[in-house]
Amino acid sequence: MTADAADDVMRGAFLLLLAATTAEEHTEHCEELAFAYFAVGPRTLAKARRSARSAKAAHPQAHTVLITDAKGASHVKKEATKCDGHGIVFDYVDVLAEAENATSFNSMPEFVAFRTYQKDGKKLVSKHKPWTTVGDANNKAVADLRAAKIRSLTEALKRAPHYGALVFLDADTIVCRSLVKYACAMDKADVAFVPVPPARWHAGGQLRLSYDVDLQTPEANTGALFLRRTPKALSLLKHWSRTYKELRRADPPQLMDQVAFRAALHISRAKWHAIDDAANCRGRDPATRAHAALTCDGFDGADTFVVSGSSTDDPETSPRAVSAALNVEKRLKGGRHCDVLHSHETSDFRRLDPLEGKKTCAWVSLPFSVDDASIHARVARQAFDDCDEWVAAPSRDHGLDYALDLRYVAVVRDASSRSRAEYDACCARGDSSHWCGGVCVDGEKRHDFVARRGDAQLAVLAPGEPCVAARRPPPSRADARVVLDLVRAGRLLLYRAGDEAGEGLDARLVHAATGLGD
Repeated sequence: MTADAADDVMRGAFLLLLAATTAEEHTEHCEELAFAYFAVGPRTLAKARRSARSAKAAHPQAHTVLITDAKGASHVKKEATKCDGHGIVFDYVDVLAEAENATSFNSMPEFVAFRTYQKDGKKLVSKHKPWTTVGDANNKAVADLRAAKIRSLTEALKRAPHYGALVFLDADTIVCRSLVKYACAMDKADVAFVPVPPARWHAGGQLRLSYDVDLQTPEANTGALFLRRTPKALSLLKHWSRTYKELRRADPPQLMDQVAFRAALHISRAKWHAIDDAANCRGRDPATRAHAALTCDGFDGADTFVVSGSSTDDPETSPRAVSAALNVEKRLKGGRHCDVLHSHETSDFRRLDPLEGKKTCAWVSLPFSVDDASIHARVARQAFDDCDEWVAAPSRDHGLDYALDLRYVAVVRDASSRSRAEYDACCARGDSSHWCGGVCVDGEKRHDFVARRGDAQLAVLAPGEPCVAARRPPPSRADARVVLDLVRAGRLLLYRAGDEAGEGLDARLVHAATGLGD
């Protein structure tokens, strides 16, 4: 054997030993996790913050990473300062240059799953847009956003534990339970994910022709990825960025990042590991793209909401979409058996023990709902048997703290009537009340204002958090379901003023919650 050959043998043996040592150290330290998010824009940042809080609750020793743009970094810093210890949910905040132009907020204020929100006058209307339309401004914005997300993973992986795993989650996720078992099951794998069923793989023929991708390489749901800090993982991310750049300009274009990920997985030869669906409970119906309401502990009562809109094709409220969402919820048991919830209709509320005996009751002030003292007095008499003493509710800008040993009492009003009163006080007369801060839009008509502010009561009644300055995601059907469960459990007493039916989630909540005792 020549000296060069001997050196090659020694080098190979060293690399094998190093790989074996690294794998062994991963097994010993696999409980070391970090969580990473990519988010730009206020709605997505609020969702990422909520998800990061849930990740820390399930993994107290884990650190969290946010990749965002300069505006996002500034907002997170200000929020953390205002919230003291409660606001520090991101241990590291890194600014990514590609995120600065990741989305065009003039034409597409924010992107949610397969829907873009387009301006129709003063309102944002949820639309389905074909992703194969070449030259479409929304599609370009979506592609820029996806490219920045992929690029962010390379930056986030630098913050990964040396021997554990980096868990990259989409912003619209909630971590319910520990994910350590998934990281420890990776063994020598570079990446782990929940595979998409083969019947739902995308662009298979295009991938075979362009990248020679075979059937042995699965499509991954990239909303939850477990990555180890290995050369192959970095190679995977590098190829993912490159293939997405190519596929977004292909004919037909492929804007879904999962298609490019499959190509990169094949090219990089990264070792992958399939994990259970519970690690990424996708609460979306593939046919209608409707999102199911989910929460970690499921819901106590059935969904009592009925379709109130007349549209037959609205991706949120059509009878077909609502039926599909309920089927997904039933299949996932409302999220009760999930470790990670992945839906735009989620709540991070966890079930509490029932209150017993006489209660301390707190009045909840709902702005512009009911100012009549006689109504409050009547409600107080009705609630007297359930309340031992009355206190003022702790201040909350977004939601209530149901973990306190309190029963909350509120007088609610139909959403449309409440919003009209808010418009008249704040926008028409220019009231200086602190409740009016930032709610008015110049030139906005009363009808548009009422439609935009319809869920303001739900935002106050839904479960909140200790930091009053923290931005929360807009209330969802899951929040409404949680509020109904709280009413059933006696932690929230709602009394209704006014008989108008109204439309919208807020109005239907009031109708359902106040009708439980009928």
